[in-house]
Amino acid sequence: MRGPLILQFIISLLAICQVIVGNEDFPFKYVIDILSENVEFSTFLRLIQRNGYVDYLNSLTNFTLLAPINSGFIESKGQFDLKRYIIFDQVIKSDEFEDGIKMEYLKDKMPYPIVFDYDSEKKIMMINGDEENVILEKDLVPNFQNSVIHGISREINKPMRLVEILKSLDINNEIMIAILMKRLEQQHMSETNGRTLLIPVDEVFSRQFNEIELNYLIDKYTRLDKNQRWQRDISKLIGSITIGDVIGGRDFEGKVKNLNNDELKLENQGNGTVMIVDGHDSVSKYSNLLFDTGLIHFFNEYEGFDITFDAEKYLHGLNSSRFVEELYFRGVESIVQDPELEQTIFISYQNNGYSKASLMYHFLGQRLETLREGIFESKHCGKRETECQRLKITKSKDNNDNEYRINDQFVVRDKGYHIGKSSIYLMTNDLQLPSEFVSSINPLYGCSKSIYLLNELNLLNFPSNDRGYTIFLPCFDSWKGYELNLEYLQTHQAKLAQVMKSMIFEDLMYSDTQGQLTSTDLNGAQVNVNATRQNDKVHFQIDTFHKNISIETYDDILFNQGVIHPVRQLVLPHATNTTIYDLFDAAGTPEMIEFLEKFSHSLLPELHNGAILVPTATSLLFEGIDINSTSLEEFLKMHVIVENATQNLLSCIPGTPLTTLKSGVQLECRRRNSEFCFIGISGHETWTSGHEVRILRRGHAQGTWVFLVDRPLSLRWLHVPQSRWPLQFLWSSPVMMWITGLGVAAACAGAVTWCVLPMSKRHVDTPRHVHGEQQPLLTSGPGQIQNPDLISSSEIGYAVSPGQGLAANSHGAITSADVSESC
Repeated sequence: MRGPLILQFIISLLAICQVIVGNEDFPFKYVIDILSENVEFSTFLRLIQRNGYVDYLNSLTNFTLLAPINSGFIESKGQFDLKRYIIFDQVIKSDEFEDGIKMEYLKDKMPYPIVFDYDSEKKIMMINGDEENVILEKDLVPNFQNSVIHGISREINKPMRLVEILKSLDINNEIMIAILMKRLEQQHMSETNGRTLLIPVDEVFSRQFNEIELNYLIDKYTRLDKNQRWQRDISKLIGSITIGDVIGGRDFEGKVKNLNNDELKLENQGNGTVMIVDGHDSVSKYSNLLFDTGLIHFFNEYEGFDITFDAEKYLHGLNSSRFVEELYFRGVESIVQDPELEQTIFISYQNNGYSKASLMYHFLGQRLETLREGIFESKHCGKRETECQRLKITKSKDNNDNEYRINDQFVVRDKGYHIGKSSIYLMTNDLQLPSEFVSSINPLYGCSKSIYLLNELNLLNFPSNDRGYTIFLPCFDSWKGYELNLEYLQTHQAKLAQVMKSMIFEDLMYSDTQGQLTSTDLNGAQVNVNATRQNDKVHFQIDTFHKNISIETYDDILFNQGVIHPVRQLVLPHATNTTIYDLFDAAGTPEMIEFLEKFSHSLLPELHNGAILVPTATSLLFEGIDINSTSLEEFLKMHVIVENATQNLLSCIPGTPLTTLKSGVQLECRRRNSEFCFIGISGHETWTSGHEVRILRRGHAQGTWVFLVDRPLSLRWLHVPQSRWPLQFLWSSPVMMWITGLGVAAACAGAVTWCVLPMSKRHVDTPRHVHGEQQPLLTSGPGQIQNPDLISSSEIGYAVSPGQGLAANSHGAITSADVSESC
């Protein structure tokens, strides 16, 4: 049994051997075997073995392997990756090589394309456009794997990244580099493998976009990394030149869509060396360029962009991103995003932050394609119902045809930029809102006297309204020949307040105003106005003035509540109204205005239907009373007579109490010789101690009686010790009275010589008489404006002797005849 079995095994073995010997493919060979048999691939084989690719390579089928020879690894770079050398799912033999460029790529298996460029004349096949990397050994075919091996001269390195390859080329592509450098390469190019970029050269961008638009696109001033509108525009731009597949070489023609879903028609010429997109040829030298995730084709012509611009994008391109950020912060960014919105924008590279009001003041509600003189409405409207805050544009007077000024101070030298219906102009310094009344006036206009008078009347700050203010302000030499002297004020002619209030209107009237309108002045009078323009002047015919008020065209001074017109010739109104302040001026004591204003909340309401005793200016000086006196309020209260006691003061009935605002203090009035009225503190040794004041004059205004007295009631009089008998004895003796009087007179004369004259000198050292209106406005303290050139009636003093009339001071302004016979 065993013999036949052994014999049968031997016969079968011989049969198998005969079959193997007769098979030409024996022994069976894999790709790895061919690499082992060829010593020129030893380095490549060793890398395969060291990196564990043997089993992987043996498991593959239907592929082409590009195997570098040993010398190709002399300058080996980077980590070895076998997939760089494999063309999957294709067995490409040399008999398939054709002229031109062929691109092999399987997105799911290959990290990037492999580009073959065959030159039939030279009989060479270049790999990935590298002239030094060509196929040296062709068609090494294993008999046990469906594959082929081509020996190449160099290793295949990982292609450069997109920006790196763009920088390496001698072609103008700085714009595209700048765009891609904004961290968009990773966002747009590395999400998936396999992209084709159709990149226009810089000349294409320059033809389609101006400098400002390019500044925006490339984010020249590095402010737009987080700007969503810019990010969308860049995504759209890159999407327009990006195809979501690798397309190149001679094997593709047809229609594709870019990442924006726009359809593109692709063709190739020159055996794939030139790509044509919608009729525009690529640059043959710079087509089919490989980068790490796709191919690049450069173009000298391209029309695929679809980026729209508006004022916001132009502001970014003009390095005004901070200005735009403020618009977003204030919630008004829409005004620079609407291309159909007609407007003019003034910007500067200088800014220190903006309020919403100051932002809107940079915008005009109309478009100025070219600058011109005029007064234009801004978009800062506030609570006004009629019109918005204006700004004035005037041509510079220094013979510079291209220079304009805004509000007489902000210089515009730029020709302007225009986008949509918006115009943008650059200024040398940042545009500011008009300031407050006083700060807005040029000191060279010589308006200091009018400002002083307004300040005395508390008219420098106007209450808010929804219509604005127009002020015809006497400036330059307009007050000359109309000096408001003491006689003028005493006769109540052209009272200061009436004059100034008649020149202030609660409406806006500019030098470009024409026609008829109705307004209201600060006196509350409704007035009819007719404005006419003649040459370079505007004439305002106002029915409360006896002749026209004329101003220069575009002499307007804008301030935060309206407009000021500097008037060169003073025009007085038909009538005036008197205020208690007028009477203070008539009494020569303007200091009382300041005193009352300081305590207006507590004193002014009590003055209605009451009375106030006003000491002369010189007597206040002797008493040491000024705005800084700590007891000023109590002092004033003792001089205010309440409403129900005013009539008693007017009648001067002896023994009748006169109640004051000072708690616990009552006054009483007495007559002497039926001519003079005296006021003293009730219940004190007033009439025997000389603690009395004499009524010189009086006046009435706004329901208040004003009594000018020769000296103030002293607070010290409230604390005089009771000593009735000695005083009564002295006054009962005529001789002692004369002796005492002479002694007091001598003492007073010495005191005047020793104290008053030096004090007066110090007082005079501060100039009160300013010759000419060109003297700049001076301040004497916070919130106080020094009188520039008016004669202050507070300097008028009076000397009164018992039984004598009034002695006129150096001005000769007051005489005994001026004293009223009644109280």
